[in-house]
Amino acid sequence: MAHLSIGRRLRPLLSQEFISYTSIKHHNLTNIIRAISCKRDYSSTLFPTHQTSCPICATKDTLRRCACWNSTSRRSISSNSNPFYKEPTKQVNSQRLLKPTLPIQCRGLSQGHSKRQLKEAQYAQHQDFSGQPDGSLYQHHRPTNLLQKGILALGSAAMAFVDPTRSDMVATLGEVTGQKALERMRLKMLNDPEGIRVLTDRPIIDSTVLDLKLLSELPVNTFGRCYADFMISNGITPDTRDAVQFVDDAELAYVMKRYRQVHDMFHTLLGLPSISVPSELGVKWFEAVHLGLPMSMLSALAGPFSTIGKLPVSAEQRTQILQMIPWAAHNGMNARFLMNVYFEEKMEIDLDELRKELNIIPAPFVLL
Repeated sequence: MAHLSIGRRLRPLLSQEFISYTSIKHHNLTNIIRAISCKRDYSSTLFPTHQTSCPICATKDTLRRCACWNSTSRRSISSNSNPFYKEPTKQVNSQRLLKPTLPIQCRGLSQGHSKRQLKEAQYAQHQDFSGQPDGSLYQHHRPTNLLQKGILALGSAAMAFVDPTRSDMVATLGEVTGQKALERMRLKMLNDPEGIRVLTDRPIIDSTVLDLKLLSELPVNTFGRCYADFMISNGITPDTRDAVQFVDDAELAYVMKRYRQVHDMFHTLLGLPSISVPSELGVKWFEAVHLGLPMSMLSALAGPFSTIGKLPVSAEQRTQILQMIPWAAHNGMNARFLMNVYFEEKMEIDLDELRKELNIIPAPFVLL
């Protein structure tokens, strides 16, 4: 009877929010509110439990429908407080809303992510790098001391060596060992006008910003077309990069996020159009010299000699990797600092012209 009573009180309030009266009887209030807020917990905005008044007109009882609490107001609050809110176009089963679906292509499905990480994968690109209400430096931040960072570095390095497809381990290793490198990268960005724009705007690369289908319709040999061809041919999307967690500075955390999101563009610029082990190690050698990240250095040095684990390197691949080191190092030393490039504005430029502008020589060989 208690559930029925709540349902009767909330039914007028929720009638236009794609939650049926039946779901109110069978789910608790928290789950209903979570479903209304489009699969994210924005219940503190929609129904503030710590307040005793309507968020619009200060009517005392928040569960009663006041004069201003109409469907237009609810949509306005939802869209302003929830960046993922979409106006419903048809009736949706509330059970599906309570269990968010994942993107069809999710790199984490095959790379060791936990179920919790997979459920958050579609939101990871929209990471907020400003101070959080709970006191965190930025969204998803996990503060760690020196000892904890050391333990994480050893554990993640071992796991990444055994299974290089564990992108979460590679990401953790990069974060806990990259403080000094990130500071140098930020300094170079602050000394360049375009780099300052990137740090100021803090653009996030995902499929809403760079639509691969639209990019694939650009003229042949444009940077955007080549980037889209690389992503589509390898079955990956820009939506599945891991969220930054262990960097103890919000701006440096964004620099790390930006590096992860432009990594696939490095493949395109360098002319390494696959995600095979030799191709990835070629990019890592370039990044080790160009960016100075310890994670890239460790991968570049240890990767060619990996004979165990999930992706062992064959003798033929090892020979090819060692032969390309001078080319990758030359590009790393002489190329314009790529973290200063606003890649989102370069999509329609001819790839050869962009390489010339950035002083990059494409790979003179085809990797296995």
